[in-house]
Amino acid sequence: MSNHALMSRIADLQPLHAAPGAEMFAGTYQEKPVVVEFYSHEANPLAQDSWKGFIREIRILGGEIEARVSGSQALSQFEEWIGLARDIGRKRSILENLDIVPAGCVTRFPRLIPDLQTDNCLVYSGPGGEARALELQSDSPEAEKKLQLLVESLLEQSLLISLVDAETRLDNFAVIGADALTFRTVPVLAPVPVEWHYELLQYMASTIAGQSPRALHMLSRICSSHDPYAGEQRLMRGLSGLQPELKINLVTPESVTALENYWRTLENIGMQRPLFVELFHRQWTLLGQYNGEIAPKADIVAESLWPVLARILRLRFNELLTVDKGREWAANSGLMLLTAARQVGMLLEQVRDNDLAMVIDRQEHESGEAKLNRRTMSLVRSTLALAVFLLAVYFSINATGGTVKLVAGSAAAISAVVLALFVSRIE
Repeated sequence: MSNHALMSRIADLQPLHAAPGAEMFAGTYQEKPVVVEFYSHEANPLAQDSWKGFIREIRILGGEIEARVSGSQALSQFEEWIGLARDIGRKRSILENLDIVPAGCVTRFPRLIPDLQTDNCLVYSGPGGEARALELQSDSPEAEKKLQLLVESLLEQSLLISLVDAETRLDNFAVIGADALTFRTVPVLAPVPVEWHYELLQYMASTIAGQSPRALHMLSRICSSHDPYAGEQRLMRGLSGLQPELKINLVTPESVTALENYWRTLENIGMQRPLFVELFHRQWTLLGQYNGEIAPKADIVAESLWPVLARILRLRFNELLTVDKGREWAANSGLMLLTAARQVGMLLEQVRDNDLAMVIDRQEHESGEAKLNRRTMSLVRSTLALAVFLLAVYFSINATGGTVKLVAGSAAAISAVVLALFVSRIE
């Protein structure tokens, strides 16, 4: 489909936003809101002389207060960010993969419109009339609840879906109902590499829990390519020598203060930082400022992490309990129980045969004293079997784990059979 044919099928086009190499419009398709992103056909501007000219001009700031933005790492990350923003194929693939979001998430991602896609045009569903602007004014009674919803959404993106919002424009979010967020336009999303999914989760959880050594170890593993332990020592020394920041009329939550200190330490010691780490810290510094203005007595970031962790654990648990694995577990458990029952049956048959032989051999010559001793032994065995049975019943009732309940229940059944056998031999 050509762009001209596409334009004829979408009504009421209105400009929304301009991004590097792309322009975004709102429109209507089949009486439903859509967002249209047009990407430039021009060659990559980063490969042109204009980029080299920009590098020469930005170097002038090397001796000024803005010197950090003119460093080689900052320019390299800026170049990578522009590449992400201009890559229509990557953005389309992300939306295709996010077509099914895990259940329970507060983020609602737009859906692609398959009939309206072209090589340089991306079309997806708009927020619709039910969406409302995300307002975080400090004098609003609903501001704290909306901020917590936003924090949960960004935590889900980073820790569950492994994407970092590279823009974090609050005016780009829209509220749906009372407990869901969506986007007016899909932002630039920086991926978290697969090898760092676990480390980023550990880093955030350790930071909020106040475990600085663990958090710095995870951060060092992400940023150190060869020796994470040496990087951790550098981070510890840099953090201990960090001067506290002076914040006027602003209360920053403890978890965000820790993230800011780790970020500043990374900058001061010159350790290489992947783009997603830089954007991750920038995002939470921004949210920490809103937290200090709207809810200065609460740490909304820490409060929002635990529901997100519960969703992550539920998702991982559901992945383990697939249909095939469930059938395999049931079959193995059934075979184990049948084997255990067979062994118990063989043991009881052996006990019965031995006792029968002993009774036959001594039936004619057994004295009264011997009968008394045998009755006493039967009583002792019955008492021991009763004690084991009661103990197993107690554990089966009060145990919390499913495995412990299964073992205790099996032990109770076996001891009940043995108890019945011993009681029947008491004369």
